[in-house]
Amino acid sequence: MRRASSRISGITGLGVVATLLAGPAAAQVFSVAPDPYSVFIPSPPPAALRDETGPVGVLQRDEPDPNLSGFWLGGQHIVASTVASTIFDDNVFATENNAATDMVFHIRPEINLDNGAGWISYNFNAYGDVSQFVRHNSLNNIDGGESFDVTFDPSERLRIETRTNFVYSHSDPANLVLPVANATISHLPETQSFEQEFSVNHSVGSWELALAANYSRNQFDNLTINKTLLLLSQMNSNVFGIDPRVSYDLSPVVRSFVSGEYRHEADAEGILNANTYTVATGLDFELRRLLQGTVDIGYRQHTYDAPGIGGIGGVTYGLKLAWYPTELLTVSVSGTQDFTDTILNTTGGAPAVANIKTVQGQVDYEILRPVTMSAITSYSTNDYVDVGRTDDLIAAGLGLRYVFNTDWVASMQYRFTTRSSSFSAFGYDRNQAGISIRLKF
Repeated sequence: MRRASSRISGITGLGVVATLLAGPAAAQVFSVAPDPYSVFIPSPPPAALRDETGPVGVLQRDEPDPNLSGFWLGGQHIVASTVASTIFDDNVFATENNAATDMVFHIRPEINLDNGAGWISYNFNAYGDVSQFVRHNSLNNIDGGESFDVTFDPSERLRIETRTNFVYSHSDPANLVLPVANATISHLPETQSFEQEFSVNHSVGSWELALAANYSRNQFDNLTINKTLLLLSQMNSNVFGIDPRVSYDLSPVVRSFVSGEYRHEADAEGILNANTYTVATGLDFELRRLLQGTVDIGYRQHTYDAPGIGGIGGVTYGLKLAWYPTELLTVSVSGTQDFTDTILNTTGGAPAVANIKTVQGQVDYEILRPVTMSAITSYSTNDYVDVGRTDDLIAAGLGLRYVFNTDWVASMQYRFTTRSSSFSAFGYDRNQAGISIRLKF
């Protein structure tokens, strides 16, 4: 399944971010990246969104209110911002031997427009990201993306929403599953992703019915390493999906649900056309105003249209918990399982599917009113089925965030990542450290 980025990784950059993980290069659905150079601010679990009077995480509470920034013009709220960051990386190419160091400078302008609350509301976001490498100028690049959400609330129990995303980006070498060990690259391969989703949510008494349909287009640039052409473009794809969900309120603070998911992936050459089926059940809950979360477990099957290519299936899970022991401390835990195609091949020439399992923990502590410290650690295992290769990734990071006021936020981050592999010479150690300043206008 090629939704691994939206479910697992997102786009990271340096910061102490959602995953601290490196996933396989695959045709994935991206969403517009949050600011990747500031301390990661975890989104609250769904249970928190249902109860506005419940506990609030340290970083959510400390995040400056966007309504106090920017200006209103003709009923439109406009907020512009810029993030400037400097990042030191002691292993730019994520190699086991002959690690290359570099200093990377980023400038990220961003604009956000919305029309406030109403029965029809919208939010538009667009950003650019200019990356300049001091020692490896051929890696310089410019990324960008946009998202456009429209929400229609004809009644208190009915919501219709549409979301459009487009992202143009360049892959971090750590996110490429390469068949060549200790390889440096002359440029970062381009990726483009377009995603359109339409959803309807309707409540009837204690029941809620939801249905989402989506389409995505993913394109990858080929890459040449040591005169060997790697056809990343073989995973260019169109993905069509539908996601039904039925929820029932067992109590005011516990909601049970059953969800399904179907994806059809049509790749560029038609060889890797595949279907993914998922059925899961779980709970959204809140316990004594101290613990909120969502847990689910189910079964996921990934099969190919071509009769000669075998499929893969197994137990899948999702976990997102937030614990609020005090007003100054928040502990978050999350975990996922998913399948994704890679450019690796089995001995029979079939695509090697990666079975990715992750778990992550984060602690946010308010040292002083404007100062918060975050510590995050994660573990991921990528098992490439029928290839005999397994990569284990462990990452840990620290972040310090200072909120000067509504418009000025500064942060410092450090991250250590290590990968061990059952294939020799494919592991690496990587240290990254940087500072960033965000200014809203």
